[in-house]
Amino acid sequence: MLSHLKLFRLFGITLLLTGSMVSAIANNQYAENFEIETRSTYKLITVKNPWRGSGELSFRYALVPK
Repeated sequence: MLSHLKLFRLFGITLLLTGSMVSAIANNQYAENFEIETRSTYKLITVKNPWRGSGELSFRYALVPK
C-alpha cells in the first residue's frame, strides 16, 4: 500500500506533466524551494527541502514530452 507521501508525490507528478501546469508553476507567486530548468528536449524540476525538517533532501523530476 502506498503511503500518503508517495500518493501526494504521485499526484503532484501527474499534475506537473501538463505544459499548462509547468507554465503556472513558472509564474507562481507563493511556492518556494523548487527550481525549473529548461533543457533542449525536457524540463527538469528540482524540489529542495520538500517538508519542514527534511534538511538537504531533494527530488528531481524530468518532464519529457511523449
